[in-house]
Amino acid sequence: MLKALRGLVALGILAWLGWRLAQDFEALRHLPLDPQPLDLAGATLAGLGALLLLALLFPALLTVTGHARPGHSAYYARIWLQSYFHRYVPGKIVLVVERVRMGDQVGLARSTSVLLLAWETVLLLVGACLAGALGLAAVGSEVAGGPALPGVVGVGALLMAGILVAPRALRWVLQRMPFLRSKAHHFTLEARPRDWAGLALGYGLVWGLLGLSFALSCRWFPAGAEAGVEEALWYVLAYVGGMVVGLTPAGLGVREGLLVAGLATRYDPAAALAFALASRLLLTAVELPLVGLATLIRRPRSSVE
Repeated sequence: MLKALRGLVALGILAWLGWRLAQDFEALRHLPLDPQPLDLAGATLAGLGALLLLALLFPALLTVTGHARPGHSAYYARIWLQSYFHRYVPGKIVLVVERVRMGDQVGLARSTSVLLLAWETVLLLVGACLAGALGLAAVGSEVAGGPALPGVVGVGALLMAGILVAPRALRWVLQRMPFLRSKAHHFTLEARPRDWAGLALGYGLVWGLLGLSFALSCRWFPAGAEAGVEEALWYVLAYVGGMVVGLTPAGLGVREGLLVAGLATRYDPAAALAFALASRLLLTAVELPLVGLATLIRRPRSSVE
């Protein structure tokens, strides 16, 4: 029964995506579009690289926190990709359920899977701050880099400090409250500071690749021929906004609205919306085959049944 329900959810997502992609394609069909081979290949490879890196960072997170099992890395990547596909269900509830269900199959405690998802979100935000700080430093005052840069760096530093301090604070509390230890031990998640920093840099690279993919996809249109760091910055900001809100499927609508508003000072709203739709079409076209291939990865034989 549950297997059939999961199948129906997957088919529903695919049907909804097909409808959305058809709408996006129809909206772009009559616009001037002249993608150069290098821009087309670069946008595709950058988007593919970002998704693959995200999938690989999940087993890395498991490894540095001591929850990984030898020989399970490929399946961990499948867990990330397959659950990520379910973000199209509003509220991200199904994403969490799928992550917990698949983690349970390979011996990950359910509370640990939820906690890992929470830390992953924080690391994504830290990475966005790193990428944003570099981007703001590159463009300077053109997009209010002067006043914005310290704020971005400050938010990133606070989030990073939270990653380092929160697990130790929780362990300190549990040591002094034995009655909580047996109930809350799965909520402890620690790694060496250099490992947290390495993960944060990895997620920063993800955002850099996503921003690069967007900037290159803007260049498919005559209006976006000079797109660069500023466009990439606005894309990262809009993507984070859609991720944080989390009420719409994969942040759709929120992301595009923020992106069009951010680019309004340089581009006509119709052009900015075309950039957003083209990027969404590209990333979806990259994501679906990748998720399909991931489902071919078999669960390791040593997994808990």
